[in-house]
Amino acid sequence: MDAPALTFSLGVLALIIASAFVFARKPGLRLASREEAARLFLVDHWDAPVRAVSLSGDGRAALLELDGGEVGIVSVFGDRAVTRRLPAKALRVAGRGDGLELRLPDASLPRLRLDLAPDEHARWAARLDAQDPALKAEARAA
Repeated sequence: MDAPALTFSLGVLALIIASAFVFARKPGLRLASREEAARLFLVDHWDAPVRAVSLSGDGRAALLELDGGEVGIVSVFGDRAVTRRLPAKALRVAGRGDGLELRLPDASLPRLRLDLAPDEHARWAARLDAQDPALKAEARAA
């Protein structure tokens, strides 16, 4: 292969790669509002009455307070959202640091980290701790 043909081939290849990068790249889904998080949750769990929504600061997760002691979860994976509906006592507070880290009884979503506003962080930590006295000791030790 001569130099002009090789140069042309490499130029076409570079153009294809650049086009794929510019046109095929999709930004990941972000939850823009509490209403959007509730709407996505209700698509899968239409019969769940949503009382309050706490949105993570990065827009990648939300905790929903439901009637009957249940908790709704919306978690973003790429350009899709995964929802879960669990009893509050099934969630474990794994860490508090600068975010609320939860352990879930779900092999496909074992942990969830949320960067909540300080007041929402304290409210959720207290609510989840109150579900099981053993959690209080575990959370303090962590």
